Amino acid sequence: MGRQTRGEARWPNYTSENTVTFQIAISLIFFHFTVTIVPAHFVRNIEAKDPMSVSSHRHQQDHGCEKLVEKPDAMQKTAQLIQQIAESRESKPSKPRKKISTKAQKTAAKVALMKMKMHAVGETAVPQCERLYFQVYLPEEYRAKEKSKAMYFSKEWSVGRLVDKVASTVGLKNDNNLATSKKLRLFHPVVGVVYPMDQKLYELLDGEQCLFSGGDVIIEYVENDCTQLEDVDIYKL
Repeated sequence: MGRQTRGEARWPNYTSENTVTFQIAISLIFFHFTVTIVPAHFVRNIEAKDPMSVSSHRHQQDHGCEKLVEKPDAMQKTAQLIQQIAESRESKPSKPRKKISTKAQKTAAKVALMKMKMHAVGETAVPQCERLYFQVYLPEEYRAKEKSKAMYFSKEWSVGRLVDKVASTVGLKNDNNLATSKKLRLFHPVVGVVYPMDQKLYELLDGEQCLFSGGDVIIEYVENDCTQLEDVDIYKL
């Protein structure tokens, strides 16, 4: 090469070895940038928006993740739903019970009387002309054994004697003579009113809450001051 004159520009002398080294350095810098810095920045942005999209967060319970989102327990949700249904049913007004007319009761009693006479039980000493037939629905606590029993009684008997006869025939506990015990009482099958123990049966055949031979009556344990059953429908279920 000729001697460089004053004022000429000096250019670096890149040999082939220097060129290869430079290219390797540039490649390493690019690799570090694309593989380490960019993905880390990308993951941080995604994690900030949606932690569950990052694979390390998919099983949060396994590593005690501080971003753990508690999921509602399925049993708890079911219990809450059942409670809401129960409350909604309680809030709905109950449908009024359809009242059976006296005429309909009398007609039904006549039809039932013909069948009842064939299997009703009672004292054989009671004359045929005095017999009153009733389908006696038994106390709720006894219904698992027997729901009702067809029986006949003398129209000259009192309500108290009818109750005693039902108790002895079916095997009901009868503590009507004890002041502190619940009493066995006779009730109207539709309106649920109690009948006085000293009232004669023939007297129950007349009046607003009258009974019909061949019809239904209810006998139940109640407190001494009870005057009416709250729900008479349960006895015929």
